[in-house]
Amino acid sequence: PDERIKFPLVIKCHQVTEDQWIGVTDTEWFMKLRECQLINYNEETQRTLTHKIKNGNDFYSVTVKRPTVEGIRKRLRNGEYIPTPITLNIPIDDESADFYYDSGDNTLVINKLRWFDICDGYHRYVAMREEKDENPNFNYNWELRIINFTEERAKYFVYQEAQRAKLSKADANT
Repeated sequence: PDERIKFPLVIKCHQVTEDQWIGVTDTEWFMKLRECQLINYNEETQRTLTHKIKNGNDFYSVTVKRPTVEGIRKRLRNGEYIPTPITLNIPIDDESADFYYDSGDNTLVINKLRWFDICDGYHRYVAMREEKDENPNFNYNWELRIINFTEERAKYFVYQEAQRAKLSKADANT
């Protein structure tokens, strides 16, 4: 059977603000988006790229902190990971995007879009993707936040998420 994503996408969720919704999904859904190339890494809103030189060629690639990915994968494998939201943006400049929120059914209905920009949760996405590639039976529930922001607002959102107060070592040990 064809397991690809088909439009309209109907996502059970609750509206937080006029441009933000929160729901629940799973690894399978993210992998379907991946297969259909509907998840985009927007370097304008994410962390800076890493400059590399390979075989005399200059290029930039997404910065991935391998210890972070491996730590997430280990907890996923052991069923210990506490799901946190992965944020996908329907970019405002996507003129093809056609979607609406049905408050009666608590569903976000997406008839069409170019792709989602992953705005927050890239390392979690990489960890789930790698775990799924290695173990085809792997599946995990995830909080899903969908936003409809401009690039500028998405950049601020990423900045805001990065400002979360870190626990001191003493508090974390407690």
